[in-house]
Amino acid sequence: MPDSWLLCPSYFILHTVWWKHMARRTRRGLLHVVGTAGVVGVAGCLSSEETEPDEETEADGDPEADGETETDSGPDETESKPSIAEQWAYQTGGYVSSSPAVTDGTVYVGSEDDSVYALSADDGTEQWSYQTGGYVLSSPAVADGTVYIGSSDSTVYALSADDGTEQWTYDTGAPVWYWLEVADGTVYVGSNDDSVYALSTADGTEQWTYETGDSIWGSPTVADGTVYVGSNDDNVYALSADDGTEQWTYRTGDYVISTPAVNDGTVYVGSFDRNVYALSGE
Repeated sequence: MPDSWLLCPSYFILHTVWWKHMARRTRRGLLHVVGTAGVVGVAGCLSSEETEPDEETEADGDPEADGETETDSGPDETESKPSIAEQWAYQTGGYVSSSPAVTDGTVYVGSEDDSVYALSADDGTEQWSYQTGGYVLSSPAVADGTVYIGSSDSTVYALSADDGTEQWTYDTGAPVWYWLEVADGTVYVGSNDDSVYALSTADGTEQWTYETGDSIWGSPTVADGTVYVGSNDDNVYALSADDGTEQWTYRTGDYVISTPAVNDGTVYVGSFDRNVYALSGE
């Protein structure tokens, strides 16, 4: 395994998604690859050597090499540009692929150093940190004074938003990479064990679980009593938020990593088959 994969799990994730996708398209090789999450930002994980174009590519893109005269059509450098001032920066011990959640003057975010951080939105001062047992690429959901977040150690964590005290944990059996959805006293989360879970926000008790045909790398969306989620089995699922009963499924042409959006009864979702779908269960 390349050193860059060990240093940056999100880089490994991108390769996993790509090769799993290509294995299906070519109908060769891997029938099952141990999945780990959706497409996440990896630009910071690439070294300058990995991103440096080769000489042939540079020559192909050089107008002078092609005998052409370059015409400057860029913006006028004399135009004033906005001044961007860094207010603060906080360095964690790993790459940060988690998307921050900001609530009541505090920034909550996970890091690939296995930790969850709470930082002052004003100056970046660390208010608290909590160490999980694995990489935290998941993005936190904050509701009613509690931070809910997943980890590659297969666990969903509920932490006090005030001081990071652990309130409860739930083991899904496989990595939890994406966002969690919180609605009406329930945490909805997808896992790499192919299942969607509904957990009580009060104590993490499992209310129901629904097994799809493959790992879940996207995030559930809850609207009007229904949970919408995509799976790597190519399907979009509509499940009852109350008991997980399947209301309908729709099969696309490839993996569904996209998080569904719902508006006026229509579900909008993307697929690896290059399509965006508008679906209605009515």
